[in-house]
Amino acid sequence: MQSGWKKIAEKTGLNIQVTGVPVLSYLSFNVDNKLAVETLFIKLMLEKGFLAHFSFYPCAAHTEEHLNLYFEAAEEVFSICKKANDENTVEKLLDGPVRQTDFRRLS
Repeated sequence: MQSGWKKIAEKTGLNIQVTGVPVLSYLSFNVDNKLAVETLFIKLMLEKGFLAHFSFYPCAAHTEEHLNLYFEAAEEVFSICKKANDENTVEKLLDGPVRQTDFRRLS
């Protein structure tokens, strides 16, 4: 997962950071309008059939085909996020409010 995120980020030019270990990987967007880009990522991935977030917990049910389909969708979404961030149009592409972090975990 980590190498896949890095590969498509390099290809699309989207500035990301990948952390964690292979069995618990985290994705972070290094952009000015981070929360809006995160919201757009979630929205667009959901439209492509993926309930995606910024962490990935692999399991035995995940196949190579699942990952290939995910990365195909994520590459297109990364491209859209990059363009929208560069043009400052991220919030125009959202159907609702930017996600909030008010109730995030404190520990």
